Amino acid sequence: MRRLSTDAAELPAAGSHAVGSHALGSHALGAGRAVVGCHAVGSRADGARPDGARPAGSRAGGSHAIGSRAGKSRAGRSRAPGSERSEQAPAGRAVLARRPLLILAGLALLTTCEPPRPAKRTPQAAPEPEGAASALAEPSAVPGAKNGCPPQAALAREPEYYLRQGPRTIALTIDDGPDPRYTPAILDILARHGVTATFCMVGQNAAASPELVRRVAAAGHQLANHTWSHPDDLAKLTADQIQHEIELANRALHDATGVFPTFFRAPGGAFTRTALATCARLGLEPLAWSVDPDDWKRPGTDKIVDTVLRTTRTGSIILNHDGGGDRAQTVAALATYLPRLLDSGYRFANPAPSAPPAKAVPPAPSC
Repeated sequence: MRRLSTDAAELPAAGSHAVGSHALGSHALGAGRAVVGCHAVGSRADGARPDGARPAGSRAGGSHAIGSRAGKSRAGRSRAPGSERSEQAPAGRAVLARRPLLILAGLALLTTCEPPRPAKRTPQAAPEPEGAASALAEPSAVPGAKNGCPPQAALAREPEYYLRQGPRTIALTIDDGPDPRYTPAILDILARHGVTATFCMVGQNAAASPELVRRVAAAGHQLANHTWSHPDDLAKLTADQIQHEIELANRALHDATGVFPTFFRAPGGAFTRTALATCARLGLEPLAWSVDPDDWKRPGTDKIVDTVLRTTRTGSIILNHDGGGDRAQTVAALATYLPRLLDSGYRFANPAPSAPPAKAVPPAPSC
């Protein structure tokens, strides 16, 4: 019996928690079998004495056994004298033969009893800040897209507010034309002082005066897209309407000159997310400004001159208008402040396009 007891004692206790009266779904295998299972939630293994000692040849695998049958020797069976030795070898062989099965079952219990692990979560992109510019990519192709709007990681190019072409270099932009009354007068002033400017033209006006568009381009000035009809607020338009506004203006400028514009200026500077995405998709760069004398409000010639001279710095982009109403004050102000800026050491240059985007930009939703 010692060898059988020793073999049983060497059996590993597999598993973590067992529930029920059977270990691994089977009866205890006899006096020498280890109970493979988990901690007991009930009575001690049958046959254990009140003082805590285990019967010889039995071992409870784990800490405690659950139920009444695990760990029992075949109670109630009588043995003939001398039968212990004759049964010893077969019992030992049975235990040894079942040992691999018990080990495998114990490993299965370990897996079964292990608490479930939470599924890994894909990190989500941080939510986009309020009022940020639009996305370059379609939301379905961008991780972290939320509510149909792409995240911060795919934003379109920011509008250009400052010129970056060296010290004392500034830019002049003229909006809302061309206008047959004021655009020729402004062209004459610019030619007199050797200044080039960027004319942000409304498509309808360009289509109505294509010869004036050609005259502006022939004088070396830059043309920019300022939408087709100059809507008050691009945010109130759908994505299709915004694209229609920009594409029609592009076509009008191309029809007049044979060249597509490089820059786009949103009416009122309202660069919506969708407008920025549309610009990027069409190869247009958003152009803003940093000096605004509110000349379109006609505050007076002196007020326009004072604001321009007081706020212009290296890199400033000045906003003036040649269309959209009476622009006599703007014409007079230009004739006054242009020579003063030149005498102060400033030089004028047109905004230059930056490097193209790394990849093509698909449509974006209206956000």
